[in-house]
Amino acid sequence: MILPEREYELEASSTEERTKWVEGIIHAIEIYKKIEHYIGVETGFDDNTMRKEGPMDLKMGIFGWVEHHLILVDGMLLIYFGKAGPRLYKLPLYGAVVAPLTTGKGVRFGFSIKAEDRSEFVFSSLSEEVATEWMDLVQKQKTNIESALSSITA
Repeated sequence: MILPEREYELEASSTEERTKWVEGIIHAIEIYKKIEHYIGVETGFDDNTMRKEGPMDLKMGIFGWVEHHLILVDGMLLIYFGKAGPRLYKLPLYGAVVAPLTTGKGVRFGFSIKAEDRSEFVFSSLSEEVATEWMDLVQKQKTNIESALSSITA
């Protein structure tokens, strides 16, 4: 990812190639700044209204429900194996489908996220309030990032 606060060194075989690279980098920085503006990276996430971190159970096939540590930030859901554990997944919310989890007798509450690549993640909690808070923020970030990107390409 190209970030405006970083320095980059570029080697090109010709002046024309270098010019194309520089123009592309400038364009990428402009897009990044627009995305920051629309998803609120500089103003929204730092005030903790759009960022969330904490445990949720993730359905792991034959292993059943396994607690993972989630971080929701910048239109991504980062999934870690424990708070200090390694990151297992980096799930972009753009193009994902978020749906409430329907369970038989209300023992678990949660939601699923079907990523653009068709992989599906199912999260749950024993608390309806916790699950709803997570799902609402995931949906809000998904909507924000999709709005930002559609306004840039429009």
